[in-house]
Order: sequence, then structure tokens, then C-alpha cells
Amino acid sequence: MTKLMPSYSLWSYISSKSPAEDLRLFRELARGAYVQTFNPEAVGGAKHLELTLKQTWMLMKSGQLLAKKPEVDFLQRVAGTTQIGRAVKVAGARPEEVSLLVLFGDPSTIGRAGRTLAKRVKLVKATPSVGKQAASRLEDKRRAAVVGVNEPDAYLLAEDAALLRR
Repeated sequence: MTKLMPSYSLWSYISSKSPAEDLRLFRELARGAYVQTFNPEAVGGAKHLELTLKQTWMLMKSGQLLAKKPEVDFLQRVAGTTQIGRAVKVAGARPEEVSLLVLFGDPSTIGRAGRTLAKRVKLVKATPSVGKQAASRLEDKRRAAVVGVNEPDAYLLAEDAALLRR
């Protein structure tokens, strides 16, 4: 039976001048776990993060990811685009700013990866709030679909991501 949701942990950190180099280091240190960094402004809160991880996990298990790697698929879904370059531009970590790091996969791997990373990098456990970019994207979608709703809706963002196709 396929597990519906991966285990995950979320951390915040201050990115270096090269977020791509940070990500390379994190992936090297957290072997066995899926690792992605992103801009906290791009996520629509904890529920949006969980729904997006669940989508990526299920699509990985069924061989239907947008990208070859689940980490990249996750970033594309957070950004709401099928284009990798656009996903990095919209949702990628920004140089020398507070960024989020998500580790996902099997529980034993996540625990080990988190401990390894915490020994080498200053990380703080995080809970995502609704970012300005995500809220803005939601408002545009809401105006097109629903009149009179004022709060960001993680389910609407997740539905938008679920409709993405290769």
C-alpha cells in the first residue's frame, strides 16, 4: 500500500549569496532525503505546504511528476508553474534572506538528515505562514473564480498545483 504523505521537517535559515550552492550542500549532507529550499513568501501556509508535499509524493509513486526529481516538482507546484526556471524565479530561495528548507521522505531518513544538517548549518524549526506572493496569486485566482472570499485558501492553491501537467 502506498503511503499517502511523506514524513517531512521544515527549517528556516539565512541563505548565502548563492542559494543554489546552499541547496547543493544541503542535498549532499542529507543523503537519502528529498531536499528543497524556497522563499517563504511563495507558500500559502502550513496546509498549502502539506497538500503540495502530498501531491508530489503521490505523483512520484505513480510516475507522474512534472519534473524528473520530486524536489523540483515540489518547487514547481509551490510556484504554480510547469516551467522549472519560472519556479526558481517565483518560489526559489533568495540570496542572503530568510529561506525555508524542507526535507521529505521516509521517517528514519528525515530524522538522520535533519540531525546531520543541524550540526553543519544554523537551522531553526519553522512553521510556514501565508506568504505575500502566495496570497497575491490566490487573490488573482479568486477574483477569476470566487467573488467575496477574503482569506487565502490553501486548498485553492493545491487545486491549482494539481491541475499542472507536463
